Amino acid sequence: MLAKVMTALVLTVVSCGKATTDKNDTPPAPDAGNPPAAEPVSQPQPQPQPQPQPQPETPAALSLTIPQDQWAASSYCGAVRPEIPENPVPPYRFDYALLNEKLAGDGLTGWVHGAVPSYQQYVFTYRKEDPDDFMAFFKAEQFSLVPASAEVAQLLPTLKRHDKIRLKGKVFENGSPLTHVMVTAIEIVKAYDKPTDNAYHFDLASLKGQDRFEVFGLVHATVASDTLGRALVIEHKDLMMPLAVPARHDAVAAAIFRGDIVNVAVKVVRHEKGPPHFEVDGDVEQAIQIVDPMINCHGVETEVVGYLAKFEKSPAISTDVYAVRVVDANGIGRNYTLFPDAATDEDFMAIFMGMKAKAEAVWNASAQPPSVVRNFWSKDAIKVRVKGKLNVVSTEQANAQVYIKSVDDIELTDTAAP
Repeated sequence: MLAKVMTALVLTVVSCGKATTDKNDTPPAPDAGNPPAAEPVSQPQPQPQPQPQPQPETPAALSLTIPQDQWAASSYCGAVRPEIPENPVPPYRFDYALLNEKLAGDGLTGWVHGAVPSYQQYVFTYRKEDPDDFMAFFKAEQFSLVPASAEVAQLLPTLKRHDKIRLKGKVFENGSPLTHVMVTAIEIVKAYDKPTDNAYHFDLASLKGQDRFEVFGLVHATVASDTLGRALVIEHKDLMMPLAVPARHDAVAAAIFRGDIVNVAVKVVRHEKGPPHFEVDGDVEQAIQIVDPMINCHGVETEVVGYLAKFEKSPAISTDVYAVRVVDANGIGRNYTLFPDAATDEDFMAIFMGMKAKAEAVWNASAQPPSVVRNFWSKDAIKVRVKGKLNVVSTEQANAQVYIKSVDDIELTDTAAP
């Protein structure tokens, strides 16, 4: 049972100018003191030519993709799709009536999943409150937060990932498969004491009025609603881009797993208030192209080579967890969590504690300062080589896992060591 708990634990963890012609068809008036001279024989006169006028600057077409002949550099899992395993933690959605009752009453208590003031993106996690449900922690949903007042709008940018907060308000039914909450009040129950200080560099102003473009990136999340359709969240560098999926592309989106590498045609949906929203372009036939499906790595015996990443203990995980971070030639990074492959709880814990101690010792001894990558830390000087079997069991699995039979299957080398 403990092994199953740990498995589930790791699963939890965006008018043209017109040329004119200046004409003067009025002949000059004759001189009043002299008779007009004899009119000369009419000669063909050159016609005035249109003069080019300055055109308004056309913004350069925005492209967040890469040439298609470079996509292969992001192909790691291959083209063979295995039998899809049973999902131990299927997506969970709460009834609006329950949410509104809590939002109108004592409040909805949960945690900040992410807060990016420069993109006006604030995401909140609510988990099922049932002490008798062993899996209640994993029955959770993410909500986009919308301020109902200037006071709330000023408070949202102060929030940090993993802050425990209590919300008042109501569900904002805007037709999006991503549930939104209109927030009238926020209470910070407990601020997280070790927030990561992320630097977000993508400038939404670089859209420059463009309404359509392509993006090449990693699937951060998938969302499905029985009544409102699907949505994807795409990571492009440090930009998180939520995309509503039109019905035309639902079948392709249904096959997508978190961690897939994709190329997506995007349409911008602008609002008078708030940041631009995005959707998959319904006018493009192959708007979603899956470059590398994460599920195709499931069950593959392999050697994973990369550098060491660390997810610190937080409200989302009960202990530090280490992973191998692999960044491909196109700059797309995936994490592969180190995970025991054991038949008994006793063996599971022995391998887990052994590999954690091994990674922790090298991490702490390394002179390289850790770098923050959104919600985890990394040290690219610590090279990792690990043999094992890859495990992907859920569309919402935070990271693929490397199942390890022995601590000796992990090789760690600190290249920063003297």
